[in-house]
Amino acid sequence: MTKMRTLTLAGLVLLAGCAPSYSLVMPGTPAPAVGQLVVTPQTAWNRAPKGANDVALAQVWSRNGPNLDRIMLIGGVRGGESIVKPQSKAAAQVPKFEATMQPQDVLSLVETYYRLAAGSINFKASGLRPERFAGQPGFSFDYDYVLADDVARKGRANGAVYDGKLYLIVFDAAAMHYFDAAAPDVAQMVSGARIAG
Repeated sequence: MTKMRTLTLAGLVLLAGCAPSYSLVMPGTPAPAVGQLVVTPQTAWNRAPKGANDVALAQVWSRNGPNLDRIMLIGGVRGGESIVKPQSKAAAQVPKFEATMQPQDVLSLVETYYRLAAGSINFKASGLRPERFAGQPGFSFDYDYVLADDVARKGRANGAVYDGKLYLIVFDAAAMHYFDAAAPDVAQMVSGARIAG
């Protein structure tokens, strides 16, 4: 092997070591709490590395990559805090969570996030309904959206405002195959979710 090829290979190894990596979320046991939110997946997921737009009490998981399927777990955002860091002008326009918000307000908050911060060009929510979440009176709703890549995506949000904090599990995936493939595991996580403490 030539000296140049050895240096190139060494450089690639160093770069790979510096790149943020996903970590495995093991099935069948409770995952480490996200804030105060604890869930137990029934299949393996990949936890995304923390990014510049993450808030402290949120994690993103995926099975096949965030463009195909993802779960965002929000574990207790307080009143006056944002569900996304305002790293851009668009993200800065997403309203902050307020402890007095009702389910319709949370739906509007999620919609605004998708329209402004995520860049959805077509977001439609439906089926807002009361539903228990982590042992508390909560809500759920479904939604469809499209990004600039023209891939139709489906989503479902389940959550509750408890003790003045917002707890959410937001799941979305490509409408063709990926949403239906992961939905049963997500439903089990939602039904078994709990708020620690």
